[in-house]
Amino acid sequence: MKPVLPLACAALIASASALTAWSVNHTGLLSESHTHTVTPDSLRINLQDLTTFVVRKTGDRRSRIGELHRIWVEVRAEGEFNTFELTPAMLTPASGRDSNGTYIEIDDPDRVRIAAPRPDGLDDLWVNMARGSEITLVFRFRELDCSGDNACNRGDSGSYTMAMILPALPAALPTACTEANRFRISLLDDVPAFFGPAAPVRVTREASGDVVLAPTDGTLCITQAIAE
Repeated sequence: MKPVLPLACAALIASASALTAWSVNHTGLLSESHTHTVTPDSLRINLQDLTTFVVRKTGDRRSRIGELHRIWVEVRAEGEFNTFELTPAMLTPASGRDSNGTYIEIDDPDRVRIAAPRPDGLDDLWVNMARGSEITLVFRFRELDCSGDNACNRGDSGSYTMAMILPALPAALPTACTEANRFRISLLDDVPAFFGPAAPVRVTREASGDVVLAPTDGTLCITQAIAE
C-alpha cells in the first residue's frame, strides 16, 4: 500500500449532486470533500479522541533532536476526505522539551500530545462510505532543522498511514458512539491497532519519510450516514 497523499486541486472536481466544501481557518480545518452518494446502507465514520503520538523518527541525522512544525490528520474513504492541520501551538511535547509556538523539539521515543483546550473541529473529521469499504487514516509530518529557519538547508517530511476494511456490522446502529459501533486505536506490541465489536477484514499500515510519528489512541465512531 502506497502512502496516501492529498488530492491535487484538479482531482477535487465534484459532480453537481455531490457536496464538496473547502475552508481555511484558525481552528485547523484545511479541506474536506464529500462525494459519496448516500444510500440507506451508507455509513458515516467520525474520528474522535485523538490525543497522543509517539515519535518513531525525528528527521534529524546528527543530534537526533528534530523540530516538528506541523501534523496533518486526514480521514479518507473512496470519494471522501477530511483534513485537519495541527500547529505547534496546538501541541505539547510530553518529555518537557522546548516548545515555542513555532516548533516543538522531538526525540525518539518522545510522545507528543494535543494541548488543551482541544482545537475546535478536531473531533469533527468524518467521511461517508459504503459498508464493507476501506477507511484510511493518514498522519503527515513536517520537520525543519535549525529552529525552523532552515539554515541547515534541510526540511523533512514523513507520514504514517493505517487503514482497515470494515467488518460486517448490525443493520441498525446506535446514533451515539458505543461499544457496538466504535473502533478504538491503541498500541498492540507497540504498533497502532484497531479494536472494535468485530475484527477488521484487513488492516494495513505504512510509515514513510524521514520524520514519523504514530498515533497511540483515537476512536472511530460508526453511525448511519445522513444525506446533506
